[in-house]
Amino acid sequence: MEKIGDFLKKLLDRNEVTLNNSYSSFFKSWDKIAGEPLSAYSKVIDISRNQLIVQVDHPGWMQMFQFKERKILKEIQKNYPELKIKALKLVLIDKKSEKEKKKAKSSDTINKIEKEVFHFKKQDKEMFNDIADNELKNKLQKLYSTVVKNSNKDK
Repeated sequence: MEKIGDFLKKLLDRNEVTLNNSYSSFFKSWDKIAGEPLSAYSKVIDISRNQLIVQVDHPGWMQMFQFKERKILKEIQKNYPELKIKALKLVLIDKKSEKEKKKAKSSDTINKIEKEVFHFKKQDKEMFNDIADNELKNKLQKLYSTVVKNSNKDK
């Protein structure tokens, strides 16, 4: 005789597999559900609290989704009732903001490197004063600079 705990685990595992297959199938069929051109300018992000979270890249596409929301929800509920989706939540990607974040991060990195190079030039240059061979001095300075940069990355 099978223990009740083992039986419940098997039952729950089967239901979980079915639900995961539904999620997978749903995400794969988004192009068909949303239709062209909406699917090309949107991305399903998640299903949370009975809401389908959809990311769009322009306010115009957000408005188009709002016009077609009932039709899309009806299609989802017909084909994927087990997902229990009752609403769409549309999220606008702020592409400009993302570009600005990347630019700021690059700028911060450049500023950090410039500070390190300035620090190297100002204080550490004295270590190399006694080296007469300029080619050797330059190579050692570059090596030292690389070591300093790599050690700062580890911090």
